[in-house]
Parts: sequence; structure tokens; C-alpha cells
Amino acid sequence: MITLSVNKLYRPIITSNRFVASLSTPSVGYYDFEIDANKEQDIIELQPNSLYFIDGMQISGDISQETFLDIQDAPLFLYLKRKVSKEIIFNNKLPIAAFSENKPLSGMIDSPKSNDFMTGTLTGKLKQNADTIGKESIIIQISFTIYAIDESSYNRAFRGA
Repeated sequence: MITLSVNKLYRPIITSNRFVASLSTPSVGYYDFEIDANKEQDIIELQPNSLYFIDGMQISGDISQETFLDIQDAPLFLYLKRKVSKEIIFNNKLPIAAFSENKPLSGMIDSPKSNDFMTGTLTGKLKQNADTIGKESIIIQISFTIYAIDESSYNRAFRGA
């Protein structure tokens, strides 16, 4: 097991991605996030000689928390993966069931390849209700707190070398 002592060896990185769903495109009466613009958005470029510790996710939107909870038939889902290998990170989709200032999430990722990215795809639909009448689109903002670790001893320990 790797024990990470965060100190001067890390670089904090805050990311931010906007996912937009327009009303009735393509699903009538719904704000549908399953459009090309919400697929495989670049979140962070992964450098070959760095490790990345994901230390939390923040979720917000341009509607109130109460409205967001009311217009869900089912949670939205966020898929994280590496762009080059298409490997899914965390081996599962992440449910986006509520807004959160710091949704617990932690994990280490790396990439042995150049020009690789951690990408995010948001899927799901939100139904229109009285609170959203006149609203043409809904924006969900997802941010990550990530620490890049460039220290070679951590890299070797993580890779088992």
C-alpha cells in the first residue's frame, strides 16, 4: 500500500467542466445530456512521468439544488476514462444525484503515453417542471481537485518498480 504524504512534491490542479443540456434536444420534455458536446470532455492532460491523485469532486448547476432533485427520474452519471487507452477510471460510472461542494472521491491515475487525457462524459436526462418553464438549457458544472505528483520515488512505488 502506498502512503502519500502530500508536501512540496505535488502540484495542486483544480479543473472545471461544463455540461449543457438543451430542452427537448433530442428528447421532448427533457433536458438531455446525452449529446456529443458532453462526451469525452478533456478534464486534465496526463503527463507520462506523473501520478495524479484525485481528491474530490465538486458539482453545481445553474438551477437550485431543490429543482435539481425534483426533476430527476434517475441520477445523472459521469464516466471518467483515459482518452488514449479508453480505459474507464474507477471501473464504474459516478452517480450525480445531488449538488456537492466536496463529493468524496479519491484515486490515483497515471498514463504511460504522451498526449493522453482524463476525460469525462455526462449522461442522463432531467425532466422539465414548473420551475424550469422558460429555461432553454441546464448547465451542470463539475470540478475536480487533483494533485500531480512528479516525484520519481512515488512513481516507482505506484508502478511497483
